[in-house]
Amino acid sequence: MSKIVRKKWEETWSSFKDRVKSIRTKRLITLDDKKELGQLETQLRSVYQEEVASNVALSSKFETLKKEFEALRAELAASTKAHKAWAAKMNAQHAHEIASLKGTIAAQANKIGSLQADSKPLPEGSKSFTDFNDLELHDAKKVADVPFEEIMSAFKDHAERKQSESTNSKKPSLD
Repeated sequence: MSKIVRKKWEETWSSFKDRVKSIRTKRLITLDDKKELGQLETQLRSVYQEEVASNVALSSKFETLKKEFEALRAELAASTKAHKAWAAKMNAQHAHEIASLKGTIAAQANKIGSLQADSKPLPEGSKSFTDFNDLELHDAKKVADVPFEEIMSAFKDHAERKQSESTNSKKPSLD
């Protein structure tokens, strides 16, 4: 019971019991006593019906909230399932792209290796494009095993090194 309804109930019940006690002590029940007891009984019934109505309303509200919660739970499950499917699709797509890039890099490494084998040695002091030994581009198997990020990083470092060398050589000497 809610606090307000409980208080009404206790007050009405208490006055009903008190009135019944006083009537019992008289041993003679008058018409007014019957009316008063009838009124108290009606009050008790109305408080009880209020409580029942309150419980019905709360029960209805609870059922509504329960249905909403279940709908949200189902929506979340569907959303999670859709997200997992999308993530799996993206992972597969990225894995395919990475494998394709590694294959392209391995093919390029084979081409570079065969070109190096067929080429004449460079004159002393000149630098070759393949002057970064950390990747060993002439060995295609080693390149295919190197992570793509490491290869891209090496190319970027090489390009930056070449650019800084060319910028440094273009600066006029202060001698």
